[in-house]
Amino acid sequence: MLDPITIVQRAAMRIGEELPSSMADVVGEDSIELVFNDVVDFCLDLHPWDFTRELRSLSRLAGPEGGRVLGYPFAYQLPTDVIGEPLRVVQDHSEPDVPYFRWTMHGPYILAADEPLYAVFNVRPPPIRWPGAFRNAVVLAIAAELALSMASNESLRADLRRDAYGPPSDDFRGGAIGVAIRNQAFRTPAKKMSPGLDPFSSAWRG
Repeated sequence: MLDPITIVQRAAMRIGEELPSSMADVVGEDSIELVFNDVVDFCLDLHPWDFTRELRSLSRLAGPEGGRVLGYPFAYQLPTDVIGEPLRVVQDHSEPDVPYFRWTMHGPYILAADEPLYAVFNVRPPPIRWPGAFRNAVVLAIAAELALSMASNESLRADLRRDAYGPPSDDFRGGAIGVAIRNQAFRTPAKKMSPGLDPFSSAWRG
């Protein structure tokens, strides 16, 4: 099963160290869970990964919070398990690539002119959903941190970080993570906006 502890154990195997038995195990001054989360979050921040995006139904607020605010008749609550603001709001879930523009953020809420609405968000997917190239990069990156905290081997850490991210000149987008970025580009077809829904063209036409 591809769960967080399995990923960490694979990383420990790369440096020939004893396999942790739990995410609560402590290496150096940090728990395995903290090391795992820090590395994964960093790798997720390096690129707009397709596998982190999910289309979610937005829950409309009722009562006073759901009244007209700033001229908008509807207010929606953001899901609690997403990362950041929506990447895109859509009105038809069957066409998730067609954006809806009559909305704005207001604190933790989305204000909009219509209902129902859906939105594309970034999420933190479990390892089972990671593409193989991204998973390999994360294993190398975690192994680099474990090389320092478990084996006190700064040279090995530097080598593994180079394997994971490439040399400093690559700005953390080379090595194994660079392979994952290129693989996504190969797998992802170009997406076109539906005719007539381009806001710039609409404004030009009047």
